[in-house]
Amino acid sequence: MFGYVLFSVFDVWQKRKIQEESGSNAEPAQVFPPRVVRQFRQKTTIKNEVSQSKPGLSTDVLASVSILFISYFLKG
Repeated sequence: MFGYVLFSVFDVWQKRKIQEESGSNAEPAQVFPPRVVRQFRQKTTIKNEVSQSKPGLSTDVLASVSILFISYFLKG
């Protein structure tokens, strides 16, 4: 990546030097290489991965917690 940038800067400098020697002051339009867009398909959707990674509490645990809260507030 750094080599490409260095080469690009050197190329622009070289073009300016050639223009100054020839007496032309017009700035040439910069030509950039075409961008390559790579698209990668996902094998599985993100939504499915998130739902599988979160462990859920069992209904027994939730029922026992709710019974503890009810009994605590009825005593109080």
